[in-house]
Amino acid sequence: MKRTAQRKLNDRGFTLIELLISVTMLAVLVVPFLDAFLIGTKTNGKAKSLLKAKTAAENIMEGIRGTDFEDLLLQFNYPTIPKNGLQGETDRFDLMALPEGTRLGDVTDAADRHMVVRELQRSADDSGAYIPVMKYTTEEGKISSSILSKDEGVTYQFRGQPCGRYYMGIENLDMEGSRFDALITMDANAYKTEGKSGYNDIEVANIARLDILRDAFFVQDAEYDLLQAEAFAKKSAEAAGAEGSTTSEVSAEEFLNGAFTRTITIDITKSRKIYKAVASYTYSCKGETVGNAFGTTYTSKPDRRVFFDSSESNTELRSVYLCYVPLPGSGMGRGCTDRIFIQNPHSIPLDFYLIAQRQIGTGVGDEALETAGALPDSGYRAKVSLTEKPSEAGWQNHPASYRTKLKFRSNLGNTMENRNQLHLVCRDQSSSGADVKGSHAKKMMSFRGLDGCEAKNRLYDVNVTIYRHQKDDAFRDEDKLLSMDGSKND
Repeated sequence: MKRTAQRKLNDRGFTLIELLISVTMLAVLVVPFLDAFLIGTKTNGKAKSLLKAKTAAENIMEGIRGTDFEDLLLQFNYPTIPKNGLQGETDRFDLMALPEGTRLGDVTDAADRHMVVRELQRSADDSGAYIPVMKYTTEEGKISSSILSKDEGVTYQFRGQPCGRYYMGIENLDMEGSRFDALITMDANAYKTEGKSGYNDIEVANIARLDILRDAFFVQDAEYDLLQAEAFAKKSAEAAGAEGSTTSEVSAEEFLNGAFTRTITIDITKSRKIYKAVASYTYSCKGETVGNAFGTTYTSKPDRRVFFDSSESNTELRSVYLCYVPLPGSGMGRGCTDRIFIQNPHSIPLDFYLIAQRQIGTGVGDEALETAGALPDSGYRAKVSLTEKPSEAGWQNHPASYRTKLKFRSNLGNTMENRNQLHLVCRDQSSSGADVKGSHAKKMMSFRGLDGCEAKNRLYDVNVTIYRHQKDDAFRDEDKLLSMDGSKND
């Protein structure tokens, strides 16, 4: 009986003191783990927010690069198109894809569905805050917008900013349920110099009046030059590596710098009121450079491209534009390795624009080659030959009075003050008589520089900064999440 009673007494459980001690020990052990869990959850949420912010910045940067600069400013000044008859208001802003239901407005509404898009300027006070630009109104005030429009952007004039710096803001941007503000800064000043030799100081031809129905426009592909140079270099390496060969290997860069000749031919024809313009170019070098089996000269197969055909429009050809990147070695002690032949056998009256462009990039193998209107190095020289069917017999004997039907325009040589950049030749289609060259050819072709050349900002540094959304106070430094840098070539 005593043993049974003792057994019952031992089943009394925990005392209050023991329970308190157990709870205290459990708290000491659990609290650090709980704190770590909360920190991990918070960090994970912040990482997700940063990932969404980065996605927003990338989308904006991609949209900027794919949008014409003036159209970009138009979208930020007038993001919606006014109602027109039965057609309701529509969005002009298409810089990036927006979540369904997003509306564009001047302020965010109570439902937080309005996204604010506008051009900004820095305030003149010490705060340096970003404030909306002053757009055209009937009230008096200084207009600071880059776009001048009296009808909400239906018609407009691009004014630009004299300082060369632009600010654009996107407020209340919805990215997968998170809200952000984005500040875009575009600055052209890094590409200007006091000596007017920067990228944005260069005068370029104004082709805004180009009419695709009457004007033929061809841009020579500079990347094709690299491909041909690499192909020639491969043949040269094979020839140099052949048994018993005495040929020295020539690199792709050496071909580009004068070891081969590029010939661009523009054929302009007319048949039964149908005008056509065809461009073709070939590359050639000394046969021994790529192997004696090719004879004295090796020439690549011609690449022909029709870039104007009036068979559908039934319009007369007015002008031909040829934009090309000069070979860097042409005229540099190796003669004219750039040769341009203009064939006008029907003596069609037109203006021919030869526009030399600058290559941005160094060496062979660059992923992208960008061009901008610019004069090549002063030592550069190109041979330009025009062939027509003269309307007068013996025209070579009095070149001062005879004029070709084709009028020649170019930015080479600054209106021929530096004549070394162009070697002009006029030829008779029948091949009778001698060629007319130099200053006589210049007069016959009515040569002069390009019309309407002007310096214009075309290259910008771009910065996209993403902030946490603040309804009434956007773009504060303490709300900054990340910043992304890039560039835009307009």
